[in-house]
Amino acid sequence: MQRSPAASSALAQGLPTGRADSFLSNLKADRYLYVLVAPAVVVVVLFNYLPMIGVVMAFQDYSPVRGFFRSPWVGLENFVDFFSAPSAVRVIRNSVLLSLYQLLWSFPVPILFALVLNEVLNRSYKKLVQTVSMLPYFMSNAIVIS
Repeated sequence: MQRSPAASSALAQGLPTGRADSFLSNLKADRYLYVLVAPAVVVVVLFNYLPMIGVVMAFQDYSPVRGFFRSPWVGLENFVDFFSAPSAVRVIRNSVLLSLYQLLWSFPVPILFALVLNEVLNRSYKKLVQTVSMLPYFMSNAIVIS
């Protein structure tokens, strides 16, 4: 079988020629890449996909004794109960307001603080204020609160 000039140049450059290699040979050839990617895949599965199992509880009469897969299904009954409660509007409004307040205060205030601190000329005072303001993030909540 005669190869075309394009196929010959593709082989010379190491490009695929359209022939599929077996999965095991690809796995063996790229084993170091798979080892590098494995921790990231584990983190994504562990913290992004595994918690999605908890969404199932919204459609069940969940019992911790029975677990996720043996609790009886109730469909949208939990949602009907929530939205028909007299306090539903207040709960939703409070949640939205708390989120907006958090966005208003947690976004611009640290940026403004950093800009103001950047203008301080006394270097030792600037470092002291930076240390004191960041220290609670590196301590336990119990220590900070006490």
